Amino acid sequence: MRKRENRALSEAAGKIAAPFSLLLACLASLLPERLRRHISPGDDSLVLPTAISAYLQAAGGVVLGFLMFARYHRAITSGDFTLPTDGSYAPTFVFGMTLYVGFAFSGWGVVSLWLFTEGLVRAAAAMIGSELGSAPVVIADAAVAALRRRWATHQRGPLLHDVVTFAGADFDLCIVSQISRDWDPLATIRLEGKLYRLTNREELAAATRPHVYKLHLIPPEHIVRRIEDYPLEGA
Repeated sequence: MRKRENRALSEAAGKIAAPFSLLLACLASLLPERLRRHISPGDDSLVLPTAISAYLQAAGGVVLGFLMFARYHRAITSGDFTLPTDGSYAPTFVFGMTLYVGFAFSGWGVVSLWLFTEGLVRAAAAMIGSELGSAPVVIADAAVAALRRRWATHQRGPLLHDVVTFAGADFDLCIVSQISRDWDPLATIRLEGKLYRLTNREELAAATRPHVYKLHLIPPEHIVRRIEDYPLEGA
């Protein structure tokens, strides 16, 4: 009896937690790929949450656009505003086009159009199995990462070239680097036309090149998710 009660409680807790998990996954789908990999490591896919958040984003853009356009229209036509009533549709047409264009270039118009357009783009990406974050978040993350790299370069001084070794005992390619590279087992590294995957990563304390990356050639059945070119010359 107690086991049945515990199982029933577990099932109820799972049903309650499921919507919150989906909500968190939808929020995580807005993040750039680097941050999404920390939240959803391994083979956990955020394609469905990406599709859901993308459709909600596009719908939100439409709703916001309608609401803000109605407000914009009332602000423009308030007071003693009148159109000529000579039977011609030209003034009404010109006014309507001017109104739409003016709203499109207003603050709320730009926000609404961005929400709708980016939502459609992210939804299309989700339909082909890709996970696409939101542009402002991705741009902000890229700017922060660039500032961190610049500060790290300023602190360590001149950058040393990587030490690259081919065909070792436990690797097909080994890269010993002074900088930390944003590689993980899902990344595919391309060097001289060959594709490699990261199989081991080591950190050496008190070394001029503390980051060690060991890679193997990918087998034919390996799924290539994203390719990053490694610059052998001048690396």
